[in-house]
Amino acid sequence: MSKIIVAADHGGLACKNEIKAWLTAAGIQVVDVGAEKLVSDDDYSTWARAAVVAKKADTEAKIIAWCRSGVGMCIALNRAPGIYATVATDERALAAAVADDHINALCLAADYTDLSVQKTLIGVFLETDVRQEERFGRRLSAVERMGQEFYADNSSDFAI
Repeated sequence: MSKIIVAADHGGLACKNEIKAWLTAAGIQVVDVGAEKLVSDDDYSTWARAAVVAKKADTEAKIIAWCRSGVGMCIALNRAPGIYATVATDERALAAAVADDHINALCLAADYTDLSVQKTLIGVFLETDVRQEERFGRRLSAVERMGQEFYADNSSDFAI
């Protein structure tokens, strides 16, 4: 199994630490990019960026990230090329996302998802195989091209 990169802001710190211990006890190599301590006004973007930097150094690694809702981390992670992040609350939807959409970053809601559910979702995330059918690769390539197009154009045409 590849390495797991874990990251959390203040809202997800306790969950990250609990899950990190659980993964480590299971023999999984975990890279913790922070936060290391509770800083009540830190920003999820800081820790999402740290996770992306760590993933660039190990492209096979997967990311698990926490913030209060999971959404902030998900938005931030999805800004990075090659990162496919989702917020998960349901096993079946997560399995489909990993298999079909090649999700490589799992974002969890520290405030709304208890640890037992998080552990179940993490198991699905780590154990589901990516489907290699042409149609899935074609779709992801189209998404990457779309991102390149939008980011290459610095005009306000794409501004919201």
